[in-house]
Amino acid sequence: MLIDNNNKQESTGLVQWAEEFLGSNISFLPTHTPESHIRSEFHKYESACLSMPDHYPIEKGGVRKWLDREFQQLDPSLTCLLVKLAKSELRYLNVLLVVLAHCYRWDSSPPPHDAAKQTHLSLPDGIGKLWSNVCLLTSQKQVGTNASMFYWNWRLKGKGANELYALDQLSIEKIETINCWLGNEHKEVLDRWVGIFVMIEAIGSIALRSLMNAVDAAEKKDEELVLFSLIETKEHMHKMVRIFGETVKSTKIDPYNWQKIVQPTYAWGIETEEGRQRGPSGMQIGSLQGLSILLGIAAGSEIAKLTIDTQKYFLPSQQLFLRILMQKSDIIRRFVSKSRNSELIEAYNGCIKELALWRNSHMKRAAMYIEKAGVDINRSRISTGLTLPAVDNQKQIFIDEMTARIEETRQAIV
Repeated sequence: MLIDNNNKQESTGLVQWAEEFLGSNISFLPTHTPESHIRSEFHKYESACLSMPDHYPIEKGGVRKWLDREFQQLDPSLTCLLVKLAKSELRYLNVLLVVLAHCYRWDSSPPPHDAAKQTHLSLPDGIGKLWSNVCLLTSQKQVGTNASMFYWNWRLKGKGANELYALDQLSIEKIETINCWLGNEHKEVLDRWVGIFVMIEAIGSIALRSLMNAVDAAEKKDEELVLFSLIETKEHMHKMVRIFGETVKSTKIDPYNWQKIVQPTYAWGIETEEGRQRGPSGMQIGSLQGLSILLGIAAGSEIAKLTIDTQKYFLPSQQLFLRILMQKSDIIRRFVSKSRNSELIEAYNGCIKELALWRNSHMKRAAMYIEKAGVDINRSRISTGLTLPAVDNQKQIFIDEMTARIEETRQAIV
């Protein structure tokens, strides 16, 4: 049972609480398929996103002069209209503005040689000021996040916008990007990249639901239900690892093309009063954070600390949900540690091993992407929430950081 220390009232189990904070799917994904249309007054922004492939490739000259001209000033009437938009429309408008802002930040694809060194940015008023207001209304930081670049930017084949869906209806083949800022020759890669983030979050959410059931069962000292829930959790996590590995194979996503053309736009690296803001990354996969918390994984490594810091990019209700999980972080591991049931211990350790396997798989593939893209010692690289310095051992720096997190995960084995 969850106790609210402020009013001393008892509530129901974690799963019921999760529905309050994350919706009926209990996921960091939206409960409805994302919106893909906007009121006519904002069509200029949608049109600019659709035209991005005509300007963004480096051979086209870049986007800054074009966007400066098109969005030099903000129409005040648009600000007034924001309060009339539904939540789904505001999120879609946020997606449009994020695409415009991130493309403006990098100017071209591939970006200019020293673009990663830029830490300050002045957007044209028609983008920057409107974006600032939309971020306030959508509870988002003024930077691209997993929400605005992945979770609100996909459509499900066979369903319209704003329709309820079940997490098990999703598949890589059925997910496609709504706003594609690169040309058609890169759309398949963007679809796959958005799809893998959506799928990992979806499967991770199903696994997290099972793990929350295990927590509730442990508090009731129901060993049989804890065992069943942990086995279920492990199966879902294994599926997550398998789909990730199959989707990001170099035969399906060319590492050189991805690193040079696709990946840079996701990064941000601009300084604000809150420090340097990062773009979307695997660190912002909320269900993985939840799984790590409830499995009792320590968080002392640099990667772990950076991952916790990414919670500031989540919606307020999602941040509160993760804080509630923190109250329960030692329940499962303590329950298993006290048990003499070898099956229970094996099931728990199996979950830890799957999480370590996920992180190891992520490390190997990201390192491969860095290596196959080639190293330019004069160019720093912003990747996976980290800024890799302009040195010739970028790959090893990344591996060392990830290895520390993997070992930290394995240490939870009972």
